Amino acid sequence: MINEEKTSQEQTYSQFEDMTYAKTMSKTARYKRRGWRLGDSLDAFGWAVFFIWGALVVAANITDFSESYNWWDGWGVFFTGVAAIVLVGTAIRWLVPKYRRAGLIWGLVFGLILLGIGLGDIAVWIWPLLLGAIGISILYRLFVRRR
Repeated sequence: MINEEKTSQEQTYSQFEDMTYAKTMSKTARYKRRGWRLGDSLDAFGWAVFFIWGALVVAANITDFSESYNWWDGWGVFFTGVAAIVLVGTAIRWLVPKYRRAGLIWGLVFGLILLGIGLGDIAVWIWPLLLGAIGISILYRLFVRRR
């Protein structure tokens, strides 16, 4: 009985013994490639800048740097910076064909939402731009993507 279990376990693991690491990674890469591109350095760079920006804002709040400025609102500054990161990333995706992919309008909408949250009452004009971007996005999908 023990030998039978050991033999069945060896059979299940034996199929992977002759596979190289590259073959295993290429199989997993095929499954992950459905929605997002693998190895997209722009996404990795954006996430790195996002975490660095968050660390700088938190460090400014912890070290009382923010108390010397009366306009400083930690969350507002954080969301405004993240909105800038998203909008710059969307602009780069729009301008550089290597990084272009579907859904760029939604990156613009998301960036404007973050900017509206970050700036709050300062930028009342964000919301009309946001609504306009959503309308343009709907028209784009209706007319341009049907060709």
